[in-house]
Amino acid sequence: MTTFLRDIKDVEVLLALSPEDIAPIVLRTADQEGQNNNMHLQNLANNLYHAGRERIFPDNRRKEVELALAESWSWLTQNGLIMEEPGFNGRNGFMVLTKAGKEFLNSPDHSAHLKSLSDFPKALLHPSIVDEIWAVCYGETLMMQCSKHSGL
Repeated sequence: MTTFLRDIKDVEVLLALSPEDIAPIVLRTADQEGQNNNMHLQNLANNLYHAGRERIFPDNRRKEVELALAESWSWLTQNGLIMEEPGFNGRNGFMVLTKAGKEFLNSPDHSAHLKSLSDFPKALLHPSIVDEIWAVCYGETLMMQCSKHSGL
């Protein structure tokens, strides 16, 4: 099982993963490498390329790697697993684990937890559009995909 970003040796593998597939790896890596219970996206990216460590991914792919990490970071934020740290550090991009993030890290079955986070409650859709939207969007992880198909 891939636990940390450094366990992924091939940049093509990393870039082929969806943000929600990278999320458990990013979260565990950020939690391990963070200081004083806080984490920063740029520190995470820099640690892959600097700090006297072996470079895992090629320099010419850095922008792509950082974009993949940023998408996953955004997914973690949107799904309530990390949040802005209160105070000065938070205003400077530092994040902390939420209660849900801590539960997620301790969960033996990340895939079930990820699916529960990605499921949109059907009951929240208006009855006049629920069947059409559900048919188009079921299984989608982003509401934008639903709204683009429904004209909402």
